[in-house]
Amino acid sequence: MATILIVDDDQDGRNLLARFLKGLDYRILQASGGEQGIAMFLKERPDLVLMDVIMPGMDGYEAVRRIRESSQDHESCPIIFLTAVDDDNELARCLDCGGDDFLAKPYRKAILRARIENWIKRAKLAIQVREHRDHLAFERRFVEKILERIRLSARLDETNINYLMDGLESTAGDILLAAKRLDGVQHLLIGDFTGHGLPAALGAPMVSDIFYSMTERGFTLQPILEEINHKLYDRLPTGMYLAMAALEVDNSRGRIKCWNAGVPDILIYDEAKLACRVPSMVIPLGIADTKTFQAVGYQYQSWTPKRLYAYSDGVIESKNPDGAMLDTKILESLLQQMIEHHEPLETIRTFLEAFRGETPQLDDITMVELTFTPSESCSTYRFSDALSAPNFSEEWEHYDWGLDLTFGPDAIRSAGMVPQILAILTMRFELSDHLANLYTILKELMDNAIDWGVLQLEPSTLPPSGAADRLAQQRAIALKKLTEGQIHLTIRHQLSHDGGRGAMAFRVKDSGPGFSLAKLDDDHPGLGLCTVSKLCQKISLAYPSNAIEAIYSL
Repeated sequence: MATILIVDDDQDGRNLLARFLKGLDYRILQASGGEQGIAMFLKERPDLVLMDVIMPGMDGYEAVRRIRESSQDHESCPIIFLTAVDDDNELARCLDCGGDDFLAKPYRKAILRARIENWIKRAKLAIQVREHRDHLAFERRFVEKILERIRLSARLDETNINYLMDGLESTAGDILLAAKRLDGVQHLLIGDFTGHGLPAALGAPMVSDIFYSMTERGFTLQPILEEINHKLYDRLPTGMYLAMAALEVDNSRGRIKCWNAGVPDILIYDEAKLACRVPSMVIPLGIADTKTFQAVGYQYQSWTPKRLYAYSDGVIESKNPDGAMLDTKILESLLQQMIEHHEPLETIRTFLEAFRGETPQLDDITMVELTFTPSESCSTYRFSDALSAPNFSEEWEHYDWGLDLTFGPDAIRSAGMVPQILAILTMRFELSDHLANLYTILKELMDNAIDWGVLQLEPSTLPPSGAADRLAQQRAIALKKLTEGQIHLTIRHQLSHDGGRGAMAFRVKDSGPGFSLAKLDDDHPGLGLCTVSKLCQKISLAYPSNAIEAIYSL
């Protein structure tokens, strides 16, 4: 039963109205003036108020104003003025002071009944909407807290990177992921989901899980991006996608591989000068199916220190008070000045705030600065320097356990060979303490067998800078066309005489014709074997150079 409060100094009129409303099955409260009406409203919290305008002492306008001031919830209790006033300005005051409706005296009962029923229904509906809105807000805060905890628990490896992230809401559509592979190569991904806020942030946990789990297992960045695209295409609604920049940083080779999928140009600076820009060459992730999507990357190689910048479009979509967006030339000039004067990345945030002035931020903003310092230990390394023994070892006829695998064209094209081999080894044998070294050895030996053996790439196509990217493109084309060729992998474990863990032998033989060691010394620095030689007891090459053996002490 709904409760109606009648506030009127006319007792006869008030009683007459009360009898009529009781007959309609309403609970009735009565007040003879404005002050009494306020007190009764605060005590009883009725569902509707019928208020007279002209009363001794406090009039209806003031009473309604104070009622509204005393309660934040205006929608749940409608107030209808019953007045003999017919002046338009006075009737307007009924609404200006906080009333919802007015009805002229003498009122017709049918009209009054209809107005009361309508306003009570609207009030109940407003309460339901508010409760539903509050419930949704609670669920939103709950989801936001989960996403925030996932974001904060992410294993962001901040080695050599500085970053700034300014989201429009507590849950942003921009993501930043960074981790090191088992061989020390750093993976970094800066992503910008469609839109911003909670809907855009929902895809972040899935991308983060794929990125970190596959990096930890030893996958290179290209298959990681392909898997992310596959999952986003399969699970995101149409129209939602991930624009991103991804980096694979190998200090030991002086090499950076970049993927740009729908974000502003990735910028590589050399001695405060813009040396290279990497435009968008990949479809944003989640748009194309697995067969259509191609993760085409750009490879840049140099032995001098570099700074690399990647950022979301929220940076250059910032607008000044005149409505003009930030010119990329101004941003690039500012980055150059920052490098020259050794200023922190926070300078960008300060600049953007000054540029926008009173104009609000329109999109999530993320920018990453990566400092790239190549290792000089392998820059002048020669292929033959790695060979500590001219021939294969003959000491492995008796061994504790072994593994023999043969990879054909389909397996060679696959990016998961080395992670799968490691999975077999770690599942069966206690090698977790050596996982990073074993990964590096296997990957370098297998990559050498693929590039110089099966694919027969020309070593002379590996000078610095842009030519390194051409080699990567040639490799991708050759792998796609590969229809024959094999790689044989033999792994042997031999216990030491004193009962220790002993050593492991890795023998990799490819189906290629072999190559000239002298030619490699002239044209190729042997970077992969440089790393392997530092980890292994010895490396042996079998002529005509299509098989190699590495001995690793456990």
